[in-house]
Amino acid sequence: MEFVMENRAASAVLIVDDEASILEVMAGIIESAGFAAACVTSGAGALQKLKEESFACMITDLHMLAMNGFELAVKAQVIAPHMLIALCTGDESPSIRKEAVAAGIRIIFHKPIDFQAIINMLHKEVLPVGRY
Repeated sequence: MEFVMENRAASAVLIVDDEASILEVMAGIIESAGFAAACVTSGAGALQKLKEESFACMITDLHMLAMNGFELAVKAQVIAPHMLIALCTGDESPSIRKEAVAAGIRIIFHKPIDFQAIINMLHKEVLPVGRY
């Protein structure tokens, strides 16, 4: 049996990147796959957004000004402890996975970004808008 209902929080994805062009492309792709998307350009902006709204998933860049993705993940878990956190990075050094796990990040996507992999992860981990 399938129930269909509006449940934005269960399908909402917060995207954090200091490059507006990446935010625009990623949000468009995520929304076209049936998920709600909100975008912010900083860690501080993400923390504020998390205080205002509920999200099923946060996808963050690693290297940003003022607060990196690891720092953001740790702080975000205080506000939204059950939210899935994914990291996008061009850095493939061995220490990245260790630091990501320590920060509570469950999934890492390496740049260049494979948007289909992100959509596949969302379909596996997050409910699309209107599906419950």
